Amino acid sequence: MQGPLRIGGLGAGSSPSFINPFPGSKETRVLEESHTDRAAVPLKISWCDAFLMWCAASLSTDRSFIVIVDDLLSMVHSTNATWRRSGIRDTVIVMGVLLGLLALQFVVPFQPAQIPGYFLLVGFFPVEAVVAGADSGVVFYALFGGYVLVLSLAGGVAATVFRNRTRNSELASWRFGVAGGLAVTGAIALLFSVNTLLSGAESTPAFVGLVTALVLFGLTAISATL
Repeated sequence: MQGPLRIGGLGAGSSPSFINPFPGSKETRVLEESHTDRAAVPLKISWCDAFLMWCAASLSTDRSFIVIVDDLLSMVHSTNATWRRSGIRDTVIVMGVLLGLLALQFVVPFQPAQIPGYFLLVGFFPVEAVVAGADSGVVFYALFGGYVLVLSLAGGVAATVFRNRTRNSELASWRFGVAGGLAVTGAIALLFSVNTLLSGAESTPAFVGLVTALVLFGLTAISATL
């Protein structure tokens, strides 16, 4: 009795091997002829089978797509929640830095320490000049509180930018908030210096503003990178 007939080789470029347990049968001869002939023999299936195969493939693809979309939505939701938490924390820290700089102007008798707070007050003067009745008690405090809040939000955005651009992942989160507060104060000092130079006023305040801005920007870089 002959053993199973093996058709095809295992060499490179050859077709896979097939083992027929019934050598010499009609099916074996047909298989040999179809395997020897390189012409492709079309596979005949019914329309019903084709439709069922298409439905199964579509269902599998749809499920995979739904899973991928669900994972992406979960990732975006988690990322947005993290950004919201870090943004609120940065804004609070920036506000603390701004209020601390303002407090230095009235608490510390050392004049260089009073300069950043002074520039924060100078930045409020245009707002006070535009709004009528801003010099009264309630309106003044409301406007000044809104002014500090807007600066805190801007500093929070700057802190987020610093966090995304830094290469040192081991920095404490509060340092980015401190950097944001210093950057906002430095920007106000720089704007004051430029405005003073353009107006043709005395150059000493412009020089003080420029030096203050450079010092604050340097402290910003130290807080956000080192």
